[in-house]
Amino acid sequence: MSIIYTPVLIIGSSSGGTVFNYDAAQSGGVLRRIGLWAGERQLRGIRVWFTHTTSPQTFGTANVGSYKEFEFTDGERISRLSLWGNGAGLSLSTTVVAVAHSRRQPMPPRIFRAGTRSGGVRFFTTRDRQFFHHMTSWPLKQENAIEVASGLCVGLRGRAGADIDALGLTFLLPISHARLTNVRYPTLQLEAASIHPVNIHEFYNENLSYRLPKEWTNTGSYTKTESASWSLPAGIEYHATVGVIKLIHKRGPKDDLNNWRPISYTKGVGVPKMI
Repeated sequence: MSIIYTPVLIIGSSSGGTVFNYDAAQSGGVLRRIGLWAGERQLRGIRVWFTHTTSPQTFGTANVGSYKEFEFTDGERISRLSLWGNGAGLSLSTTVVAVAHSRRQPMPPRIFRAGTRSGGVRFFTTRDRQFFHHMTSWPLKQENAIEVASGLCVGLRGRAGADIDALGLTFLLPISHARLTNVRYPTLQLEAASIHPVNIHEFYNENLSYRLPKEWTNTGSYTKTESASWSLPAGIEYHATVGVIKLIHKRGPKDDLNNWRPISYTKGVGVPKMI
């Protein structure tokens, strides 16, 4: 049982709205695109797209207020993140016990009270880009730096109703190693029998985009020509029938000529013939 998430720090109110917890890591998804609607005194809504699905998740109220959107490029990750509430900060957090849940859900979050709503989001990426959106009338007060670990955002937590009352992002810890399981060798029996498969096309990909699934198109072809021949012997064959007549004497009186009678037979002689 291993810990795979950073502790989540949620900024905003500890009581408004209802709790939401979206976890894309169980399906292999990471944050691909994010959009924020900001009102005068709070963030009104947030919409996120993750790589494992084309359906976005929306919390709070969409299409109201000032809107900004950011889409990550392949291999781009978050390098720094800051969150604001719409007021001054007052910590309500307790010490986080670093125990992973049996279902690998994010660890219990720390709640940092900073007013009654979420006030702003700002992050920088590994491609030297940034996203910054916040409430349009009230000034931002206390900035809260959030640990991003690997930079791979795999979920959102917080509270929301008509507004975004509190917001936190879930990140994967840095990936130290990976292990393949249930590896199959479909040609192993062929190799054992000295039958060597023909390699038509090879595909190698390093998943820097953190997107699933990966697509691959076979661009190779293989042509094999087999030939066969048959032989038919040729020759000449004749067949002739020869008849022979002999007189065979039948015992009887000496002067009886009728005692001689003819006996005939035929014999076939085979000679090669052209076919």
